[in-house]
Amino acid sequence: MLVSEPFASRFGVPSSGGSVRLLTDRGERDFPVAGIYYDYASERGTVLMQRAVYERLFDDRALTSLAVVG
Repeated sequence: MLVSEPFASRFGVPSSGGSVRLLTDRGERDFPVAGIYYDYASERGTVLMQRAVYERLFDDRALTSLAVVG
């Protein structure tokens, strides 16, 4: 999982070895943070995860956002 710098700052995610606990449709899960990236499009911050992980843990088949990495 990747988190934006505003998210990391807001929720106290350390620059190395951090994790984020999220409530999924399968219960609370801890996700290791692989990196923090600079993105100031949102003051609240953003979280990026692999689509397969998202689909396995959330009952949401109508995705509202998609990131394309090239």
